[in-house]
Amino acid sequence: MRLVLSDNSFRINGIPYDGFPIILDDDLKIVEDTHWFLIDHCIKRGRVNSKGSWHRYGKDLYDFFGFVITNDFNWKAERRVGVPSVVESYRDWSLNECGLKSSTINQRLRTIVLFYRWALKNRIIRSVPFESEAVFVRKHNHFFQHIDSNANRSESADILLTEKQEPIQFLTQDQVKACLNAIDNPTHRLLLRLPLQTGLRSEEFRTFPLSYVVSPTSNLDGQLSNHNVVLCRPEEMRLKGSKPRKIHIPRLLMGDLWEYSVLERVKRFKLNKSLPGELFLTRVGNPYSASAIKRVYQTVSDKVGFRVTPHMLRHTYATYTLHGLRERGYKGDALLYLRDRLGHSSVTTTQRYLHLVEEIDADLMIVFEEEVNALFMEVEA
Repeated sequence: MRLVLSDNSFRINGIPYDGFPIILDDDLKIVEDTHWFLIDHCIKRGRVNSKGSWHRYGKDLYDFFGFVITNDFNWKAERRVGVPSVVESYRDWSLNECGLKSSTINQRLRTIVLFYRWALKNRIIRSVPFESEAVFVRKHNHFFQHIDSNANRSESADILLTEKQEPIQFLTQDQVKACLNAIDNPTHRLLLRLPLQTGLRSEEFRTFPLSYVVSPTSNLDGQLSNHNVVLCRPEEMRLKGSKPRKIHIPRLLMGDLWEYSVLERVKRFKLNKSLPGELFLTRVGNPYSASAIKRVYQTVSDKVGFRVTPHMLRHTYATYTLHGLRERGYKGDALLYLRDRLGHSSVTTTQRYLHLVEEIDADLMIVFEEEVNALFMEVEA
């Protein structure tokens, strides 16, 4: 089997869908059941607009059907009492033989569950190899308080594993300073600062457009006193869920991005004839790939002696921003503010940072932006 991504020649009703996942069998023929499911789920529904999500759904099914074919299983087989289903066998193989995390396995299982339910609805199978069970999830809707009543009832497939809650990892003041001291490359330094001070994801800051950078002397309407408000658009950069959102870039950071764009970037830009629109360019003038970003962060990690990832910087931004809003007596809902800056689809995801703010001694916490800006000025001096 093979998983390939389409180019612009793949069209539905005349509309091209570049980057759409297609699963091929050993004879390089399209596996029709998975193909029609992916079209229905990713395109027809109109809710899955991210190419990254398309790829994930395709990869999840590719992995499952690779297991099915390798072991000569029948994915359409009905569930029998006392005999593990093909999905249960795949789950246990992923856990025990591959050593995957429960969260990773559950992500794949949820895609498989969607596929089976689609197959049942379209009468491709007569039953699904799992049962549904009720689970209860607490909702926490207040700013910094937990609500213990009105639990929400949800349906979940019984094949899912119990997930261990992974602790959120973020950097301390000393760790941030160590990272900055370890970096001589001005581009690499900004590749750490942008997610640290805006919460952008890796795919987002590496595709951040040059056109979003403005001169620090510009007086633009609608800007905050200490920030530049930037509207990020999915047609101009990679955004999770392909949803536009506003981010607030501290003016000191915007000034440094501007300086990089007119000095360092210009040198690199001249080496590339394709005229890339991304802000950050490698030494040979190419936009950064996902693997190139990983190498940058791995180099930093090796130098400082502890792990540093883009998502850890995103967590750092979220934790200190939430604390800073509380300390300043922010009049709005800080969770909603942070949700919008991070691009979360639900405030429930943003609430994960609440316990970090509450657990850390308030005397040791400082306002995030002031502290980080001071660190940058100290390091650069």
